Amino acid sequence: MMLRFAQKECPNELNLHDIGTCLVVANSDSFHKTSIAATNLISSVLESNAEYNIISILREEISGVLHKFGSIWSRAAVAKMIYCDKVLRENLRINAFRLRNLLRKVMLNNIRTEDGHLFPKGSDVSMLTFSIQTNGNLFKDPFKFDPFCYSRI
Repeated sequence: MMLRFAQKECPNELNLHDIGTCLVVANSDSFHKTSIAATNLISSVLESNAEYNIISILREEISGVLHKFGSIWSRAAVAKMIYCDKVLRENLRINAFRLRNLLRKVMLNNIRTEDGHLFPKGSDVSMLTFSIQTNGNLFKDPFKFDPFCYSRI
């Protein structure tokens, strides 16, 4: 589907150099974000351990789940690691990569919102998510890493 779109809309970009450049940039961005997220996660867990005893809780959860799954890391095993999921979500809330997310391009002509805003075809739209993720009306202490924040919601 994407290839057919590219053949129709931008055939001059369908060459090995441009495709290779796009892949290198996309892969580099992926590796970079993963290493930043891992670094932030380790830092946040270590900093909050004295208050929340998070390392012991995560260790207990991981060892219990892996025991049930024969010490095999599988998709099903990871899905059972509820505290790990909550800690990861909180880490990404506090250490967001971008202030804007949900980037989209308007693909239809003249989309109009319920309140009258007009978006012509080709417009880029996004959502300011960081302001929501750090909203004091939604989170007690919005800039503090609270590993169990999502367990109480």
